[in-house]
Amino acid sequence: MSQRNNVPVKLLPVLDRWDEQGKEYYLNPNNMFQYCHHKITYHGGQDIPLSGWFACNGNATEDYLLTKSDVEEIQWELLQFYETTRWTLLLDWHCNYQCSMCPYHGDGVIEKENYFEDRGGQKRVVPKEEAFDRIDRLAEYGIKTLSIMSSGEVLLYPYWSEVSSYAHTKGMELWTITNGSLWTEETVKAAVSLGYTNIRVSLDALTFDTYAQIRSNREEHYKRAMELPELLMKYGIITNVHFVKQKENLHEVEPFIAYWKERGVNSISIANEFCYDGEEVINKFAKSDKEYIQGLCTAFGNMQTVTDGNTECCCGTLARINGSGEKLENIGCKASIKEAIEAMRDENSELRKQCRQCALYVPYTDEEVVDGWRVSRNYERETWVKII
Repeated sequence: MSQRNNVPVKLLPVLDRWDEQGKEYYLNPNNMFQYCHHKITYHGGQDIPLSGWFACNGNATEDYLLTKSDVEEIQWELLQFYETTRWTLLLDWHCNYQCSMCPYHGDGVIEKENYFEDRGGQKRVVPKEEAFDRIDRLAEYGIKTLSIMSSGEVLLYPYWSEVSSYAHTKGMELWTITNGSLWTEETVKAAVSLGYTNIRVSLDALTFDTYAQIRSNREEHYKRAMELPELLMKYGIITNVHFVKQKENLHEVEPFIAYWKERGVNSISIANEFCYDGEEVINKFAKSDKEYIQGLCTAFGNMQTVTDGNTECCCGTLARINGSGEKLENIGCKASIKEAIEAMRDENSELRKQCRQCALYVPYTDEEVVDGWRVSRNYERETWVKII
């Protein structure tokens, strides 16, 4: 009935229960579960991240397929062991752009509220001593990879170098997202010395005409942004170029992919545009008929602490977990994660309600290999990763 080769120890209680129930199921030697013609694979390390389960297209021809409740039972078992080695710190909010699709600064996304007026505590620059304190707590918890971020452009954070250096002395690898308009070769060299290993450049266009419509009409901004990915690769930084689909740039999606594939960036991501209508996050391009399966969203567990000190448990706009106002510096990383897990396990929690209506919820990802690139597609984005 069950093949237990390489079964993660933390999953054995589930299989024991199923055996006691006389349940028929299929588990192959690679720990491949089957559900609704999708393969659900366990990618386990020392810890079990919730997002360690993902789904991709496959020929599910086995006799014993998992039901929705089976998948959720697996996730419930794993949740109690959830830990993370990655964290995001948002430390500033200033930006030199006003892109319409931006949920923080754009005027075309927030249709029923102003983001920072509604969240005044996040409209602040985190003092470096406060940032150091948060980093100390993250290091004590065991965070190995830290994203130092802004709700705008990260280089406008006045303590970028000092805070990055401090995190790196704690043994953390760093990554960030930038619009690229302020970076020079000297900035890239500094980033390498500060411990940055991975940087995403948000471009959203290929030509200057399109860039001027949706990002900046200053040609020097466009030039620097377009030159940055190759500069990053020159100095050994893993480089992603990012494109948010909008009505003004849809004609450049395919040329954008072709252009950056030719230049050999590490990855290319093409995301759907989202907006927040005051009640829920809306995906302007994706289908809406997604099945909600507890625990399968890969966004959950991407812990981020915003400038006011509160922690969010995913990249969704609404997913604030400690609404009581308790801050990371007061309750620590472990308490924040514990609170998120308890909220996810509670069928009636506000977090679970938010998950069900959030357009960022991604239950399945389909994968294929195309010309030396691994291509993954889901409701939220399409990502091309170069196979080395």
